[in-house]
Formats: sequence, C-alpha cells, structure tokens
Amino acid sequence: MKPKANPSLEVIASDGGFVIHDSASGVVHYLNETAAIVFALCDGELDANDIAELMKRSYRLEAAPVADVETAIAELLRLGVVDV
Repeated sequence: MKPKANPSLEVIASDGGFVIHDSASGVVHYLNETAAIVFALCDGELDANDIAELMKRSYRLEAAPVADVETAIAELLRLGVVDV
C-alpha cells in the first residue's frame, strides 16, 4: 500500500504540524509534527516501510518506526486525508 495525500485538501503549515481543511465536508484536521511528516511523505511512491526508513535516517533512530508509521497512516486513511 502506497498512500497518497488527498489533493483536494488545503494544507497549511502551522507551529508543530499541519492544519488540513477539507472544503468539501467543512472538516478541519490538526496534525502534530510527526503526523505531518508522515502525511507529507504520502506521495503515492512510498509505502509504510519506506517512510519509516526515511524517518529512521532523518532522526537517527536505532530502528525504523514501522508500527508507528503504519498506525499514523491508518489514522490518516480513516480521516480521509490520504488515499491508497
């Protein structure tokens, strides 16, 4: 599964994350910094393992946070801000 950010959303960078406005439903979502990073990496080219590996290298983690990234993607899918 290679999630892709929903292109119809208005994404606004804010302190510590993103504010995402879905004009079709009028719903506003607030993503913290970690969720915003995962969301930004949902480009339709990367899967959860790829995103976790990028986060591991970027933050110099001992292990790739695959389970955390999978959880974040599942929540982003539930919110409708990414598609597969």
